[in-house]
Amino acid sequence: MEAIRKGPARARGFTLLEILVAVAILGVALVSLIGLHARNIRLLAESQQTTLAALLASRLAAETQGGAFPPVGSLTGSFVGFGETPSDMTGEKVGGALAEGYSWRRDVEATGLENLRRVRIAVLDAPSVEEGREILVFDFVVRQGGPP
Repeated sequence: MEAIRKGPARARGFTLLEILVAVAILGVALVSLIGLHARNIRLLAESQQTTLAALLASRLAAETQGGAFPPVGSLTGSFVGFGETPSDMTGEKVGGALAEGYSWRRDVEATGLENLRRVRIAVLDAPSVEEGREILVFDFVVRQGGPP
């Protein structure tokens, strides 16, 4: 025998309106997450470029420290890359494939002391999103062994 229902039938499950609201909330959340992911990728690339520029600036500072006593004046150059050839800071291209697009400028200033030079090295981050950004390294170079 069949049971006879009295009163309104209770439907089980979700209504179409509830499903549409849930899908809309899920869509907004996914769009926000995709936007954050794109921003994170851009920031990662920018931090890699800044790190490479800092490494190149440190390398040029070490070469200045280890090389001959620098004359007062400015030199500029560019990098073919990073790590292929040592530089003698003569304004020629140095490096290997990673640093292409980066350039450098070295300014040597006299100080009040004859055997001391102030060195400012700037590595220009050409491939960066922000055009014209540069990494600066300031250093002092002491002439070993006294006056020439």
